[in-house]
Amino acid sequence: MIRFFVIVFISLTPALALGESLNKTLLDAYTNSNLLAQNRAILRASDEDVGVALSSLRPIVTSKLTTKKSDYSRAVTSSTLSSSVSISADLLIFDSGNKSSTFLAKKQTALGARQALKALEQNIFLEAIKSRLAVTRDIEILSLRIKNVKLINQELLAVKDRFEVGEVTRTEVAQAEARLAQAKSSLVEADGNLAISKELFMLAVGRYPGDLIKLKDTLKLPETLSDAVAYGLEYHPDILRIRYEVKANEYKLSAARGSFGPSMSVGAQLGDSTSYDLNGSVSLTINLPLYKGGQLNSLLRKAYSAVHASKASLRQQGLVVHKNIAQSWSQLSVSKAQLSSNERQISAAEIAFFGVREEANLGARTTLEVLDAEQVLFDAQTNRVILETQSQLAGYQLLASSGKLTAKELNIDLENFEVIDYSNSAHKAPSIFSKEGRKLSQILKRYSN
Repeated sequence: MIRFFVIVFISLTPALALGESLNKTLLDAYTNSNLLAQNRAILRASDEDVGVALSSLRPIVTSKLTTKKSDYSRAVTSSTLSSSVSISADLLIFDSGNKSSTFLAKKQTALGARQALKALEQNIFLEAIKSRLAVTRDIEILSLRIKNVKLINQELLAVKDRFEVGEVTRTEVAQAEARLAQAKSSLVEADGNLAISKELFMLAVGRYPGDLIKLKDTLKLPETLSDAVAYGLEYHPDILRIRYEVKANEYKLSAARGSFGPSMSVGAQLGDSTSYDLNGSVSLTINLPLYKGGQLNSLLRKAYSAVHASKASLRQQGLVVHKNIAQSWSQLSVSKAQLSSNERQISAAEIAFFGVREEANLGARTTLEVLDAEQVLFDAQTNRVILETQSQLAGYQLLASSGKLTAKELNIDLENFEVIDYSNSAHKAPSIFSKEGRKLSQILKRYSN
């Protein structure tokens, strides 16, 4: 059994020195994420809503072709086949700002959806980093468990040799055997934890981990808590998303107000028929709503309520962002302090262990005391691995809570221009025959595959 775990450890040891960078992990997490794919599609749909709203401000051109067969008499079988063709155009000139405000509201909603996508990207990155840190942590703990089993096994052999010459009792041999069995059990548990971490990595990144490089403390973190809070309250994607939501609701309120006013449109029609010659007409239409059963007033009150709700949501999100940043900052400070204390604990535990073992060789200490000293050292070394992981994770959580866990901040070679290109083209509501329309069709075709 020990030989098996040694082989496992040897196969995993290169993971701590060579192999997969963080850039590669996060890039794969972004590429393989089904949640991101889903929300990119939602963003594209929101972008198309802007185009739909814009189309209501443009001319509407329609054509009509009619063919009709008419019977003149029941007694005489005779019929006439007539046909007509017409083309008409209508253009909204003025509608008290209703359609234009609706268009601006849709645009703000689309911008908010883009910020929601950025917030999701941060969560995807954080989960990938968390799962990566868990794998490297469990690999190191597994290596410590293997060394622990090997060391206790050596102690057991030494105790048996001393028992053979009558220097120790059978009780001390049994104590060493019991401690070895416990260490082997912990080794199996460590191997199981590593297998679980690999599955979580698969869920977060979309594949199993390769040879992972242990992350170094090279993050550019805010210098003070106030700096982190100020940045988060200004630039966090959730804050920006709700700000766009507030603007969208304010435009919807303007649209609701505009629905009380008059609207004016101009139309033109040109037609030809077998029954009459080519003819055309031009019209000017003015509509003024007088009474719609209270619908317009209800929609106006609803718009007011939506504005109030989104502003309250913005204030609440500010408190949440502040809390998350302060919590991450405290976790980072605590983990660094614990790590510093742990280093001193390891130094003292090493001195104590080697001292107790030498004293045991001289007969001044029992085997149990040696095993206890070794266990204290092992626990301290294991805690160091755990605390290093917690400290690194707290740093990334601080970046995420302040809105800085982005591809730019992490130096990830992420080509995310397609989202922006699609938005800029879709907002113009291009024709399918235009250059922008063909580009949008190509993007949709690529995603459909």
